[in-house]
Amino acid sequence: MSLPVIFLVLFAILLVVLLSWALRPPAREPRPALDVFEALRQSRHSSRMSHILQALEPDDTEFLRSSGHAALMQTIRRQRRAIALSYLQQLQDEFEMLLEISRLLAVMSPEVMAMEELERWKLSLRQTAPS
Repeated sequence: MSLPVIFLVLFAILLVVLLSWALRPPAREPRPALDVFEALRQSRHSSRMSHILQALEPDDTEFLRSSGHAALMQTIRRQRRAIALSYLQQLQDEFEMLLEISRLLAVMSPEVMAMEELERWKLSLRQTAPS
């Protein structure tokens, strides 16, 4: 085989690989618009930050340690750390959801602006039309 034929075959294989990579399904399905607006109405995890910080304060566990309940103190500290880590994961999930919502709103924005302009045009026609 000649060198140009080898390059052509390699180029064709590269194109097939790139095409198959481009056609792979998305990692996550985008949410429908109604689900997104419903998600915006839900309460945010960030509003519970003060409770998590209070649970991580050492005052409660120090009282248990001073009263002779060291095993209970260790158990409570371990459980509170696990809860705090779970809370951080929920904050991360909420942040990713808000990013997805912002992307969806950015995509919808030109459509909304076009609809508003159409409504303004219709109103201007009604106002200028002779009665």
